[in-house]
Amino acid sequence: MTQKLKLLFHIGLLISLAINLNLFAKEKKPPEITFNQINEHFWVLHGGNGLGANVGMSVGKDGILLIDAMNIKTGKKLIKAIRTISDKPIKYVINTHQHRDHRGGNEELVKIGATVIYPNFLKYLSGSNTRYEGVKREIQFRDQMTLKFNNEIFNLYHVKSHTWNDVIVQVKNSNIVFTGDNHATNWGPNIGVRGMRSHRDVIDLVLSLSDEKTVVVPGHIALADKNHVIQYDQKVQQWFEYILTSSAKGHTPEQIANTAKIKALILWFHGGKHPDWLTKERFVARVSHTMFADEKSAISLSRSQLTPYTGIYRLKDGSQVEIFIHQDELHAFKDKTFTAMLLARSKKHFDFAGWNEQERIDFEFDSNDKPTQLTFRLNGKVEFSATRINNG
Repeated sequence: MTQKLKLLFHIGLLISLAINLNLFAKEKKPPEITFNQINEHFWVLHGGNGLGANVGMSVGKDGILLIDAMNIKTGKKLIKAIRTISDKPIKYVINTHQHRDHRGGNEELVKIGATVIYPNFLKYLSGSNTRYEGVKREIQFRDQMTLKFNNEIFNLYHVKSHTWNDVIVQVKNSNIVFTGDNHATNWGPNIGVRGMRSHRDVIDLVLSLSDEKTVVVPGHIALADKNHVIQYDQKVQQWFEYILTSSAKGHTPEQIANTAKIKALILWFHGGKHPDWLTKERFVARVSHTMFADEKSAISLSRSQLTPYTGIYRLKDGSQVEIFIHQDELHAFKDKTFTAMLLARSKKHFDFAGWNEQERIDFEFDSNDKPTQLTFRLNGKVEFSATRINNG
């Protein structure tokens, strides 16, 4: 190879290396928070790419109020982004639920004076992803709360849907509704902790708070409107109806997940593309989750009929199960283990609504027809029994 050719060869290598390094740098460029201004005093901040959920921001004479706080380790970045809009004090953060991608920035925001607002169903949250990080200043509310701030009215509604501690937020004067992860433009369906009942409660509430001009802000990515909420509702109903009808015919979750109808619905929920994270196992689990949320075979019991079941039941190891009523629904709670709405299949048998496996509680009664013991079964196998120690 001549000196000239060698020189050209090495120059080519350097150019190729420079291009690749440049592309690599572009690929590794950290994600940035973007802004969507709704009106003179209200913005939506978009995270994504690991930064976390959409954030609502009200700026006015009283300071700054946020709806959600993005992901863990994003708090400082969020504050920096906010400071490009306003240097007013951040007074409040409303968390639409407790998952880390929505409340992760709480800690940094509390350090600079913010107060976090969320429902008081906290006692019944289980698992490692249920903490409200950094909550040293907080306001908890029961069922509903109204906050007047910046000449705006914020109506907060506690719903049990995506989690047990969800909040739907209406920004009334600006005609904006935040749905958290109960409705989405990039994923679905929301089967919820109470099955179709979860979905129905949320959608009916959101539609009642909306008109044709309402800006609907899902938990992530693109904004929506009332029409999209209606379409989303229709698709979720189709999802439930098809799966439950197929299940009644004896089809397995694997068979149902492989049908053209369910595949088409998944594509619609995810913007026309099957997401990489939705593996076959997760897809089948989502179908199973829906099947176990079936209320068609459940019997309806009034509050007075449910009340005798309530109380504390103690296991041999000293741990306890609490059976309680919330909003006329019977629930079971075992600390750090589970919270579940119970669907009555008979006077004795209650299924866990919307769980992925066949979780069930069976009650035993004394001669006065009063529940005295419960047994928890998983796929038919006894996991534990507990004896009642007091009434609810």
